[in-house]
Amino acid sequence: HLSDNPIRHIEKPQAKRRDNPVTPEDFSRLLGKVAPGDPFRDLLEFNWQAGVRPQEARLIECRHVQLEAEYIIIPKDEAKGKKRPRVIHLHGRSLEIITRLMTTHTTGKLFRNADGNPWKTFAICNRFARLSIALAIDDLKQNGIAIPSVPRFEPRRFADKAKMLAARKQHKKALIERNKEIARLSREHGKGIACYDLRHGFANRKLVQGHDHLTVAELLGHKDGAMLARVFQHLHRNPEHQKKLLAD
Repeated sequence: HLSDNPIRHIEKPQAKRRDNPVTPEDFSRLLGKVAPGDPFRDLLEFNWQAGVRPQEARLIECRHVQLEAEYIIIPKDEAKGKKRPRVIHLHGRSLEIITRLMTTHTTGKLFRNADGNPWKTFAICNRFARLSIALAIDDLKQNGIAIPSVPRFEPRRFADKAKMLAARKQHKKALIERNKEIARLSREHGKGIACYDLRHGFANRKLVQGHDHLTVAELLGHKDGAMLARVFQHLHRNPEHQKKLLAD
């Protein structure tokens, strides 16, 4: 056993805030990678239109929805922090999606995968990781950056089963290495997108449109506007927005 913790006095790196809001152009490209009819498309569009936290979208059931009032209420004991109910306002596309899903799933979670099971956090993260890589591959090709390739595995080439199994194992290993290299290139040259970035994009979009930060904070489910004030840091990247403010 060690008599002392060897990392006790090592300075802990300061946590960095994720600064990657999804733009309308990003979302259009993202949606273009999801086939029509794919249940994941509903989840994407709802998060983009409603600005919800990813875990909130997964929680929604028919009992939470007030269609006449066009909002969703997640009870205090089920909401984040368990201090107050979460109200999610519905409008346009988000209202259409919820209305349609309520006719299909009268009990249990509304957002489900192709197998009819509720979305899990791990599955959503994996989908976003694959979508980010797909977008990055497009960017790499457009910029003329070579993408590693692996020849297709053809089991008919092997008469001996043992050799075929060994070759298949090597092929899988090569695919894993290729995917790692593509992921590295995508991080270096592309823009990785996570589900939470849709929420940041919603906040950024509404602020750029001229809505006051207290109203946007209420739509996001914040208790006040203090946290949202940090989102204003994104706006310096939008020169058109700055010019509009000066013109007004």
